[in-house]
Amino acid sequence: MNDRPIDFYIKGLPFDDRQEIFKRMDACLAGKMDKLMEKPVGYPTFRSLGYGEEEIARQEAKSTARFRAVNEYMHACGRPGLFSEPEDTCQSAKEYVAVMAKTSKEALQERFGCTWEEYVPEVWPAKE
Repeated sequence: MNDRPIDFYIKGLPFDDRQEIFKRMDACLAGKMDKLMEKPVGYPTFRSLGYGEEEIARQEAKSTARFRAVNEYMHACGRPGLFSEPEDTCQSAKEYVAVMAKTSKEALQERFGCTWEEYVPEVWPAKE
């Protein structure tokens, strides 16, 4: 445990909130991330599955809504969103992979500047 960047971002949240965030992350469909990252080269995997422009656009729209849902819940918990620009599905897919990837303790310590035990998550002011 505590071997992924997401563990840092959700540290200290109540159990039910962490579960809801993971549920929303799961809804993003990890298997789709590789396909979304192929946007710069024209989505060859989607096309090999017979997807045309309309179906690819539908897949992007579904993913955008799912990325937004994660960010909205993070914000409701007083935390920054995990996706810098949910409408950019290629970038969001890269960010998804980056926060969910199992990473060495040393790499995480370098990325966050401290150990998980020392880490204090960024907290946003509550919205009224």
